[in-house]
Amino acid sequence: MKKIISLIVLIAFVNTISFGQQYFQGGFSPVTNGSGQLTDSLVFKMKSVGGNYVGALSYIECAFKYLTAQAPTLSVSAPVCNTSIFSSASSVEQVPDAYTEGDYTFVRFFCAATIASRTYNQDEQYALFKIKLSQIPTPAMNIQMASAYDPSGYNYAFVVVGDGGLVIEPGAGDQLYGSDSTSVNISGSVYNTPLLPLKFLSFDVKANNNNGLINWTVGNQTFRDTKSYEIQRSIDGASFQTIGSITANEIRPINNYAYTDKNINLIKCNGQLFYRIKGLDKDNFATFTDIKNIKVDNAFTTFTVFPNPTTDKAALNFELEYAQEVTIVVLDANGRKLNSFAIQGKKGMNPPVTINMNNYSKGNYFVNIISASSVKTVKVVRQ
Repeated sequence: MKKIISLIVLIAFVNTISFGQQYFQGGFSPVTNGSGQLTDSLVFKMKSVGGNYVGALSYIECAFKYLTAQAPTLSVSAPVCNTSIFSSASSVEQVPDAYTEGDYTFVRFFCAATIASRTYNQDEQYALFKIKLSQIPTPAMNIQMASAYDPSGYNYAFVVVGDGGLVIEPGAGDQLYGSDSTSVNISGSVYNTPLLPLKFLSFDVKANNNNGLINWTVGNQTFRDTKSYEIQRSIDGASFQTIGSITANEIRPINNYAYTDKNINLIKCNGQLFYRIKGLDKDNFATFTDIKNIKVDNAFTTFTVFPNPTTDKAALNFELEYAQEVTIVVLDANGRKLNSFAIQGKKGMNPPVTINMNNYSKGNYFVNIISASSVKTVKVVRQ
């Protein structure tokens, strides 16, 4: 396998052209979990430099290295491909035999299928594939993107070949980009320039005038990593849907965000709504906040009195989101209680409840219907 791949790349190298100043650079990033802690995964990616690239690709190769003495038993899972770029989930393969040179062991990957034509926008990062290591990286392992460019054997390098066997190489430019392309340690930092995982510093939700007010504060946000925040809502605390999105703002040590979920009283739920924030980086890896809930004044879907005005009796009609006991209270114009009684309401539309107004003088009255989570009031006129 090694000799065949080296031969393919050597042939491609003979046909190297510069494509003007446009070429590709490679990089990788550590993957963090929902708490912002480093995991045992790495995501490899590339970006177009010097302009957009439009076309198919026939070959991609990249590699990483680590200190052999610090991790002699380190193993790597099969690559999990980005199928929006590659034709199938198995389009990228790991070269079976790892190389050892000096103090480092090199692990190499290559694309095993033609990559369909598409546009690669300048300076936009495209995730290629993700791997899992047999352990979480430690500072002593010094895991790095391999960058040696060796035309005599291509033992390890970042290489992109166009559709036609022409190597799209950087010439005098760097093969790799950014501090993402150097190394990671156990804290999630990248040596040289710190690249800390996104961290939610605070998250708060509260109800105000039938709206849900959602606020959160984040640290460690950078344009390179954090792309956007999705606001997610649930009626049961388990199944969430995205109700809005906010683009990450400028780079600051601490960033504050706010979102308003309007008219939550019209949402069908059992008296409460659950929220969380999903932070997305440019490779669509997510970091979540904790889940928080607010009470919602939405027990009644329908609440009417008919006829209104009335000369003697009126029918109170109401619909409940869920079965519960409700209390009906009749008040005069000055707020004095004239009558009060409780009934067991059922989920859905309930039978009309008769309000007897015969013993009341002409004028304005108020009928309250009270549930465990809300109170509704309607004015009734006695003629």
